[in-house]
Amino acid sequence: MVDQPNVLLCKYDEKFLNIPKEILIITMQHHQKYFPTFNQKGNITNEFLVVINNKDTKGFIKLGNERVVDARLSDAQFFWKRNKSQNLVKQVAKLKLINYFKGLGSYFDKVQRMRKLGSMISDELLISKDKVELSCSISKVDLISDLVGEFPELQGIMGGYFADSQGFEKDISLALSEQYLPLGLTSKVPKKKYSIALSLTDKLDTL
Repeated sequence: MVDQPNVLLCKYDEKFLNIPKEILIITMQHHQKYFPTFNQKGNITNEFLVVINNKDTKGFIKLGNERVVDARLSDAQFFWKRNKSQNLVKQVAKLKLINYFKGLGSYFDKVQRMRKLGSMISDELLISKDKVELSCSISKVDLISDLVGEFPELQGIMGGYFADSQGFEKDISLALSEQYLPLGLTSKVPKKKYSIALSLTDKLDTL
């Protein structure tokens, strides 16, 4: 007879709720196979669920899983504090060190092509050419961050958070976070003009 799985309610330190929720979710859901929990308002909490095959009569399994999550989130918090303060504009030149595709140069070359495309698209959308070009220039800088190195799934999303923390205009931050949308047939699509512009420049450069 197979034992029924047990579910443990575990907690991590509340201080980690100050870092982006996407980091918390990926740490628990994708890396540790745990289940994050949310309150009635849809906000993530500091509790998570763990499914185990054995009974945890002494609480050792619960304690062990909590320590694992705290350790991983401690690293993520360190990277978050360091990365968000690193000036996005000043780091654009570092993209020369990251290859894009063979024959298409580096990511620095890519953002330069995106700037030219963005300039044309801004005329069609009747939006600021300077803001579109700025969005294009810094759009890939998060690729060199520790966080995206650790969590590749967060590229673009972290760029939006970095831009927001550094005081960029909200529509630029949103454009960075939505630049890869849509991701598929059922994915949401960008609706704001600057997000549309950046998404188009990224995709047109790959054609």
